[in-house]
Order: sequence, then C-alpha cells, then structure tokens
Amino acid sequence: MAAVIAARRADGIPVAVACRALGVSRAWFCKHKDGRLPLRAQRREALKAEVARLFAAHEGRYGSPRIAADLREADWRVSENTVAALMAELHLAARRKKKRKSTTRLGKGRWRAPDLVKRDFPATQLNTKWYGDGTEIGTGEGKLYLASVLDMAAPPAPRPPPRATRLPGQLPAGPPPRPAEAPPTAPPPAPAAPPRPHRQTPGRATAPAPPGNDYPRQQPPGYGRES
Repeated sequence: MAAVIAARRADGIPVAVACRALGVSRAWFCKHKDGRLPLRAQRREALKAEVARLFAAHEGRYGSPRIAADLREADWRVSENTVAALMAELHLAARRKKKRKSTTRLGKGRWRAPDLVKRDFPATQLNTKWYGDGTEIGTGEGKLYLASVLDMAAPPAPRPPPRATRLPGQLPAGPPPRPAEAPPTAPPPAPAAPPRPHRQTPGRATAPAPPGNDYPRQQPPGYGRES
C-alpha cells in the first residue's frame, strides 16, 4: 500500500489525499515508505514463524502455555497471551486430549446377571456375600491390574492410629514427662572417733580424766610430788 501511495505521488496526487482515500494515516505511510517493517513488526513476524515451527515440531499437541515455555528456554521474552494471539492469527489450535471412555455400560437387549444382593450389602455369615475390585497400577514396564475379592462378613483390617494434628503456631509435642523421683536420703552419720590416749610422764602420777573429756585435767603445782 505504501508503494501505491508513492507511485500516485509521481502522478501528481498528494500524499495526504492518497492516504485519506485508502484509509491510512500519513504517519503510517512515512513509516512504511521504505518498504521495510519497523523493528517491532519484524520481531513479531519472527516470533510468529517460531511459533509455527514449534507447533509443527510437537505435531499440534502443544498449546500456548507449552509453546511459551519453549520460547523462554530459547531466550525469547514473550508471554502466554502473546503466543495465544499469534496462534489465533495463524489459525493454530492444539488438539484436545481424548477423554477416557467408560467401559462399564448397561447393555440393552442382552442377558443380565440377576441382582441377588438387592443392595443389602452387610452379611452375618462367611461365604454368603463377596465383593471384588480392580485397580490399575502404572509401572515402568507397562500397566498392571490388581484384582481383589473380599468377604462381606470378614472383619475390616486394622487401621493405623491417626496422627496428631497440630494447629498453626502450636509447638510440636515433646517427649512425655519423666516420673517424679524420690528426694535423696541423707547419708548415715559417721561413727565417732575414739578418744586419744593420755600421755603420762614417768615418775609423775596424774588423775584419771573424767568420761567424755579427751584432754587431761590440769593439776595444781606440787600435786603428787614425793616428800
């Protein structure tokens, strides 16, 4: 369109008249008159080509969130909304994941097993009512199926004790308190030391010390001296 306006300018048609007739502004013409897109438009076109390449590389299974994540890993600064808008412009839509079909359906016009339980599930005697269940277990080697058959009258398996719940801000429970210990008993009194023997001077008699007194009695001078 910018080339058309420039060509009509050579024919004597003013740029303002040509822009007004084509419904564009003069600023738009000045921006595109060189035939090159601005930097922002160039980046958008490159981003659009990258989105189309990633969509084809993933066989149409990736939507805007996954494609935006791949672009960020490739050092593109882009949001999911921008990727979604570019995919809408390119008419690209990810394939929806197929819903799993239920295999348990009531047949019509076919033989059905009679309902002998009549929704009366409890049982008082063994080997009168049974129930079964199937569980699908995914492993690294493929899917495994576990089938179990239990008796309605069998006692339920014991359950582990529930874990104690702790309120927000509540400290965890510590170890149980230790039982109170008996106060220590006083040790028995030590035995009394034996009395010390009295020292006697040869040739000098002393009076015997009274009981309970360990020290000799002081005698007056001249006591017990021979005349």
